[in-house]
Amino acid sequence: MKLMETTPVEKHNINGIEFLVKREDLACPPPGPCFSKVRGLLSHMEKLKQTGIKTVGYVETAISMAGIGVAWVGRELRMEVIIYDPQYSLKHPARNVHEFHRQKWQEFGASIVPLRPFMTKVNYNIARKLLNEGPEREMLPLGLPFQETVEETAKQVLMTNLSEISTIVICVGSGTICSGVVKGIASLRNPPSVYGVMCRGGNRNQKEKRIRERAGIEKNGLVNIDLKIVNPGWEYIDREEIATPFPCNPYYDQKALRFLLDNYNRIRKLILFWNIGGGGDATPQTKN
Repeated sequence: MKLMETTPVEKHNINGIEFLVKREDLACPPPGPCFSKVRGLLSHMEKLKQTGIKTVGYVETAISMAGIGVAWVGRELRMEVIIYDPQYSLKHPARNVHEFHRQKWQEFGASIVPLRPFMTKVNYNIARKLLNEGPEREMLPLGLPFQETVEETAKQVLMTNLSEISTIVICVGSGTICSGVVKGIASLRNPPSVYGVMCRGGNRNQKEKRIRERAGIEKNGLVNIDLKIVNPGWEYIDREEIATPFPCNPYYDQKALRFLLDNYNRIRKLILFWNIGGGGDATPQTKN
C-alpha cells in the first residue's frame, strides 16, 4: 500500500475565475478512497495494530467518507472493520450517496451493523457497547480527528511551494485537515492567510479555537497566523452543485469552493484552494 508522497498544484478556471488547487484528492490512489484524511488514518491504525488491536468500529453518517477510508485501511492492514450504519428513511435527501458508501464498505470487506437513525453521538455510545471494546477492539472517534492527520497534512504544506500564495481556502468539517494546514504555514517566514469555510452549522469561534489548539499555536501567541473561520450557514446534508474540472466533494469541498467563487474579488491573490477529497458518490464530476 502506497499513498502519494505529495500531490500536485494545478491552475484551474471556473467561469473566468482563476485559482490554484492543491490536489489532495489524489492522496490515495485507486482503488482507495478519494479522501486525504487517509494519510493520518493509515498512520493511526498502523499504531493501533502494533498495540494489539485487531478490530475497529466506526459510526457513519449520511454523507461522510470516513467509513470508506476506515474500510479500505482495514483491508490493507488486515484488520477487521465494523461499520455501524444508521438506517435512514428512503425519503432522506442523501440516501443515494449513503447507499453508494455502503457498497464501498462491502467492497473493502467491512462488516455492517444496522442502527436506528438516532443522533450521531447517541449511536456512537450504542455502537461502543455493541463493539464491546477491549484489548483487541477499539471504536474510532467520530470524524476521525487524529493528530496524525494534522501532522501528515502539515508535511504536505511544507512540500508545497507557497512562496507566491497569499490566501488558502479550505473546507472545515472536523477542522482536522485545516489544523494541519495552519500548523504547516506557521513555520513559514511569510505565511498566507487561511479561510476555513465551515460545511455545516456550529460555533465559529469554538471551531477556530480548536483548530489553533490542534495546530499547536495560540490565538495571541508568538505565531501570528491570519486564520478566518467563516460559517456561510450550510446544513450538513446540503449539497453544492458547482461544475468542477477536478473531483470535488459536493457536501464538503464544493461548499468552500462556492465561498471562494462568491468572494473572489475581496480575497487576496494568489489563491490556493486546498481540495481534501473527491465526489464521494457515484455522481460523475462535470467538467467546466
